[in-house]
Amino acid sequence: MKKLVLTLALLTAGTSLAAGQARPAASRLGDLQVGATYSVANPDFGVTYIRGFGVYSDFDFLRHIGVEVDFRQLNDPDDAQPNRFFQRSYEAGGRYFWRFGRLKPYGKALYGRGQFSSPPALIQNQLEVGEPAYPEIATNMIDLGVGADFAVQSHINIRVEGEYQKWFSSHYPLDHGLSPTMINFGVAYHFPPGKPRR
Repeated sequence: MKKLVLTLALLTAGTSLAAGQARPAASRLGDLQVGATYSVANPDFGVTYIRGFGVYSDFDFLRHIGVEVDFRQLNDPDDAQPNRFFQRSYEAGGRYFWRFGRLKPYGKALYGRGQFSSPPALIQNQLEVGEPAYPEIATNMIDLGVGADFAVQSHINIRVEGEYQKWFSSHYPLDHGLSPTMINFGVAYHFPPGKPRR
């Protein structure tokens, strides 16, 4: 009887160990990267182009789906005055991506808030007519973009993307809204996957 009980105990322990070894060695919740961009844009108002910087973060939590948050500050490079022309945006939304080895092309749709500032000289003609003008405006916006991330190293990704933004406003000088377009060049740190679960 003792031998039978001992045999059953050993078989049970062996089965538990075998099941434990059959579990996945590691489980990653998703891919996270944080990066910075250099941007050149057509602001759709006042000047030919603006340029500046941005920061972004992506968290890809499903096979083809992730989320992104962006901040961007773009200025008129020919104006060094304190009240210079600029466009600033804060955005968040989703993205859909594919994987081809080190290359990850994607499309994204973001929603956020845009801030626009224009020196009085750019709207002086409208001010002389006597109509109300708002040299600084904050408004809601959407952002559609396509691009690709490329892993140059396990922890470093580079990015090239194009964006189309739509700003919604009923105030001059943006009384018909605003539709900036831009090209962004970025580099990001890719955080490694989590440690294996025991």
